[in-house]
Formats: sequence, structure tokens, C-alpha cells
Amino acid sequence: MSKHLFNQSDLEDLKSRGLTETQGYAQLQTLNNKPLHIKIDRPCKVNDGISIIDRSEIGSYIEQFTEAALADRIMKFVPASGSASRMFSCLLASYKKTDKKNPSISLHEKDEASSLKCLNNIQRFAFSDDLTSALNKHNLDLTSLIKEKRHHDILEYLLMPKGLNYVELPKALIKFHRYKNYCRTPIEEQLIEAAEYICNKDYVSSVHFTVSPNHYDMIATHVNEITAKTEKSGITFNVTYSIQDPSTDTISIDEHGHILRDKNNRLLFKQAGHGTLLKNLNDLQADVVFIKNIDNVLPDKLKPETYRYKKILGGVLVKVQRECFRLLNQLNEFSSDEKTISYIADWGRQTLSLTFPKGFKDYSASERARFLYSKLNRPTRVCGMVKKSESLGGGPFWVEHNDGTQSLQIVEATQINSTMPNQRIALEESTHFNPVDIVCGLRDHRGIAFELSKFSGNTASIVTSKPYEEKTVRILERPGLWNGGMKNWNTIFVEVPHITFSPVKTILDLLRHEHQ
Repeated sequence: MSKHLFNQSDLEDLKSRGLTETQGYAQLQTLNNKPLHIKIDRPCKVNDGISIIDRSEIGSYIEQFTEAALADRIMKFVPASGSASRMFSCLLASYKKTDKKNPSISLHEKDEASSLKCLNNIQRFAFSDDLTSALNKHNLDLTSLIKEKRHHDILEYLLMPKGLNYVELPKALIKFHRYKNYCRTPIEEQLIEAAEYICNKDYVSSVHFTVSPNHYDMIATHVNEITAKTEKSGITFNVTYSIQDPSTDTISIDEHGHILRDKNNRLLFKQAGHGTLLKNLNDLQADVVFIKNIDNVLPDKLKPETYRYKKILGGVLVKVQRECFRLLNQLNEFSSDEKTISYIADWGRQTLSLTFPKGFKDYSASERARFLYSKLNRPTRVCGMVKKSESLGGGPFWVEHNDGTQSLQIVEATQINSTMPNQRIALEESTHFNPVDIVCGLRDHRGIAFELSKFSGNTASIVTSKPYEEKTVRILERPGLWNGGMKNWNTIFVEVPHITFSPVKTILDLLRHEHQ
């Protein structure tokens, strides 16, 4: 690749984000190269990588979790920096199509059908009252506009600055659910949920949101309004925020591999996916952290099962941590004790799905002890997995490594070379999906926070294509927070009910029965 693709302004743009010229060229090389695939051995299934919680143990798990929560060990981490534009993409396409200034714009058949369904059901959405108010200010009536099929006017007041300007808002601030006398945004649903299971003995619930710099003030104002109401019930929220590090932004290229620039001829940077949030998570220096996407929320009537399984997953982590810490202390003290080493190896195999290099049994006692210590002394995550109800791409797999070992990993479909028959079959045979329902143990047996970057898989970057101003751009997604970013963590997969997973990726999802 030519070393003269960047001009002086480009170098200044890179430097302003904390990126060097070398890192810029490395990004371009990754974007233009063939993807690096992960070699999967088989999909994780029940009793082969995925555990089913024994009903007789549920009470014990919930008790252990509650003890940790009361001791102020628990917090919630919610990536909330996503824009709502993708959620409204079909409506935005329809708006542009009906704009008389752009008569040549065509609309994909699928987008047209989705847009029409939304418009025909516009009054069923929780935000319809706000839309009605915005229209009334300009002497327009929503019911009349629907009857007259004045779709462009409806969309203009929903999406554009003339009305609600939803296309520019973060998804966190879109009204999702309608209750008797009010509506809730996903950020409010996340706080209500946290109050139920993340409370210490002083009734303080700690929640951290990652937000976009452009949306920080709006989100902080909204959260302050919510907490002012909620705290009257006796719950106090400790809400903190962080912004995605600009040094994790990615250069964009077009489908021909050419660098993309904005209208001022400056490099077009995009955020590089959830993997960039590993630094945000690390900087918290927290103990036990639940991770959940901003749009995966349910109304109150369906929350109880979510609460229950959050406590169960947390209890599994706390129990595993406790035993792991005990064993690490034993390895420190009795590193050459054969009986102890044998017990720890069996425990690691059964509880953490550890596999061992060929000839491990022939290692000396001290070598086996060092190996086990290195494997146990890592961050731990317990991940809820739901049964697939449709083809949802990647999920939990047994992944092969160069030393002959295998480990449990969350793998995206794009990371799998589906042109190879055995890899395609393994992908097709997968039974579960990762809903980003994760609880993490981020401190070691001495109570010291792990440096999470040391346990990341830095080669697991993914090249993805996304729409941008009538074009398709290619960007780099860094090792995902829950796949590559946690590659070298200890991992436990637990089956959870499908009702605990109800994301809103497009506006049509809000018409599903669970959100109505």
C-alpha cells in the first residue's frame, strides 16, 4: 500500500484523535485485506458448552447474588451511544422518496412495505402523542393526515428538525413503551430494571452509560428528570457516563477501497463498534458488572423473568469467582501439590470448560501449576444464551487455537468462513444466540482490577458495510466487546428464556406484542 495516501490535513485529523500515521495505514490495510476467519470446531449446545440451571440451585444462586449486591459489588454498563437513524432507516428512505426535490430516488420493495406498515400503525407507537403535539403546533392533525395519506408530512414531523427530529436523536431517547398516563424511553426502562436487582444496602443503584458527545447533554438532562421522580420511592441512582475514545474511530472507504471524505474534504471517521468500549469498561475499575444493550428492554408486565435471570446469572458468577479465588490462593501456597493440581484441573474442565495442550499430563507439577494459575487468573463472564427462533447469525461456539486447545467464544457469522463446508455446517447447526446478556467479574483474587486489554483478541477485527449518504461505506469494527474483546476471558454460557431478549433494532420491532 502506498505510503502517500494521507495529506497534511489527514495527518492532523489522525493526530487529533490520538492516532499515528502508521495506525492509519494499518486501518486501511485491514479494510482492504481479506477478512481473518476464526476456526470453529462446533457450535455450543446444551450440555456441551451451554449449561441449564438446575431448579434446585436457583434459590442458592439468587441468595449469593443478593449478598454481593447488598455489599455494593454490582453495577450495570449500558452502551447507549447509538443513533436512532438506523432504527428509522425504512422511514427515512420513504421520506426521501416522497420528497418532490428528489423525484429520481427509488425505494427498495422491502423498505416500502415496512414504511407503509409503520405509517398505517403510527398511532400505536408510544411516541405518537408527541407527534400529534408537534403537528398541532402547525395546525395539522395526525388522523386527517393518515386518512389523506399525506405520508411525507407525517414523516417530516417525525424525523426532521421541523418536528421531533428523531433521525438525529440517540436511540436511548426514543419513546418505546406506553403506560397508562405516561411513556418511557429505553434509558428509563434500563434504570427501572437496575433498581430492581442492582441495589446496595443503602438502596443505591449504580448504572453507567456510554454516550455520544453530541448527545451527552440531552441524555444527562433526561436521566436527571427520571431520577428525580424515581428517588421519591426510596431508590437513589448513581449514574455515570463515558464517551467513546476518539482514538478508536475508524477511517471509512468505499466499495472500491478508496478513502472517503466529508464535504470539507476531511477524512470521514466512523465509530468502530462496541469493541471500542473495552477501554470504557476497563476505566470503571469495577467489581461485578452487568452488560446490556440500550434497546433490549421490556415493559413492566414482562420484567419479572428478566429480574430473576439477572440474579441467577449474577449468582453463578459470584459462586464461580469464590471457588476460583480459593483455588488461586491454593496454587500460590501449594504450587507443587499433585492432589491440589489434579483437583483444580478437573474443576477448570468442568466449570470453565478449560481444555489442555497435548501432553499436559506429562508436564512437571510446577509447569501444570503455572499453566492453571494463568488460566484461572483472568476476568470471568457468565453469558445468557437464548434458543434461536430464526436465523440470527453468530452465537456461542467452541473455537480452536494454535496450541491444540479449544475455548468457548461468542462468534459473529461474518467471522466464520462459510465457504468451507465444515465451518458452514457448524454455523447452520448452532442452536443458540447471544443476546448480550452478560455479567462480568473484573477483579482478581486480590481485589485488584484486571487490565482488560491484556485479555483481548486484537486480531478479531471485523470489516462491515454501512449506509452513508446514499453510499455504502466500509468501516472497521474492533474486536467486539463480547467476542474478540473478551477472547481470553474465562467463559460460562447459561441458557436463559427467550422472553429476556427483546431488542428494538428497527421501528417495526416496537409493533411486536411484547412492546405494545
